[in-house]
Amino acid sequence: FDEAEIKQRRSINLSLAPLDFESADGTTFNINLLDTPGYPDFVGDLRAGLRGADAALFVISAVDGVDGTTRILWDECAAVDMPRAMVVTKLDHPRADFDETVAVARRVFGEGVHPVDLVLHADDGSPTALINLINLKIADYSGRTRKIREPDPEHIALVQDQRNDMLEAIIATSEDETLLNRYVAGAEMNAYILNDVWETAVANGQF
Repeated sequence: FDEAEIKQRRSINLSLAPLDFESADGTTFNINLLDTPGYPDFVGDLRAGLRGADAALFVISAVDGVDGTTRILWDECAAVDMPRAMVVTKLDHPRADFDETVAVARRVFGEGVHPVDLVLHADDGSPTALINLINLKIADYSGRTRKIREPDPEHIALVQDQRNDMLEAIIATSEDETLLNRYVAGAEMNAYILNDVWETAVANGQF
């Protein structure tokens, strides 16, 4: 609604977007999203937003990668143990490279960076779905609305190595030694337990 932002097609002010989120068990949470400008010229508003936030969500372009401002702000969040996550955008751009973006983020931000969702592409190369590495559910965006479905056998084989890497990273943060023993023994891992461990690791800044 801000004329300057509409004209420049980017955020130049700190703004608030409240929303309600219903969890799997039916509990409803109110979440306040603090949208901050991403350009260095407006870093003052960005830092003000961080002071009022419980966690930081970094938006990384699959085309442009990680810039210097993002590195500085990531370190500032790490210094105060603020939980951090990132979302990779512009996946439908011809020059988008999701794997390289994740690799760069890991080099810059550390070994704690692991993707939780991987991109699935159609035959023409366009991104059409995401597969969650914890529960192996697919969020299909190829139609008018998002559909959650089970993966095909080839999908599981496609992501198995990256899923194992992520599970090992999550389990390594857990104080429950039986979880590691079960994983090493090849036991089936409960998605709800893994999700709890993952959420705790994110909240503690370990993942």
